[in-house]
Amino acid sequence: MKNYILKNKIISFLIIILLWKFLTFIYPPVIIPKIDSVIKFLLNILSSSLLIKEIIKTLIRMCLGLFFGILASIVCTIIFSKYKLLNEIFYPIVQFLQVIPPITWLVLAIIWLGLGGKPAIMILAISTFPIMTISLMNEIKNFNKNFLQVAQLFQLSSSEEWRYIKFPILYQTFETAFLVCFSTGIKLIVMAELLTTNSGIGGQISTARINIETEGIFAWSIILIFIYYGIGGTLLWIKRTGCIRKLWFHKLSEKVLITK
Repeated sequence: MKNYILKNKIISFLIIILLWKFLTFIYPPVIIPKIDSVIKFLLNILSSSLLIKEIIKTLIRMCLGLFFGILASIVCTIIFSKYKLLNEIFYPIVQFLQVIPPITWLVLAIIWLGLGGKPAIMILAISTFPIMTISLMNEIKNFNKNFLQVAQLFQLSSSEEWRYIKFPILYQTFETAFLVCFSTGIKLIVMAELLTTNSGIGGQISTARINIETEGIFAWSIILIFIYYGIGGTLLWIKRTGCIRKLWFHKLSEKVLITK
């Protein structure tokens, strides 16, 4: 089965290369650059110190945006689940935030924060917040009552109930929502960099656009694809193996037995 999937992916890759090659015969290099010119530009990037520096800038902005968005989401989820009145008042606002397109937040971020890396961090945090909050709140609403009875059986306090029961159950939903936030986030960060700064991967794509270096745009896009599949593949492997979840459940069960 795995060999079959790998074979299909190779076929898909070859189709893309053939289509690219075909388009180079129709359009001039300024529109569709030749494959060898893109490879040459890519090798120049890989051999320079620019690569690591710009990738790190983009990843730092992405990590900060995800961190602030997820932190706010966790805090609000705990508050909403504990205080029903606050949930009824503020949860519709969270749903409203999900409807607003990221480009709107980007324009506002440029007005509020100016150009640079801050608008990129802001729009990712704001985009991550409703996705994560809505996912966690939906899971809480569908909690199995048998799990909550376990908390009563062990006479757990409210904080212990969250630590030993709710958090481990919510973690699986958190993993899925985090994958969505990551796949959306890396594209948002690069888009924001493209429009607000000359640093990071998006900034380099913007510089290539200004210099009419189409092969540079393709080269940096290829680098972005490899980063996406590298990090995304690692996160997906962690989710499929459940290694963090298994370790968490094991340690928590030990603590419950020791303390209770």
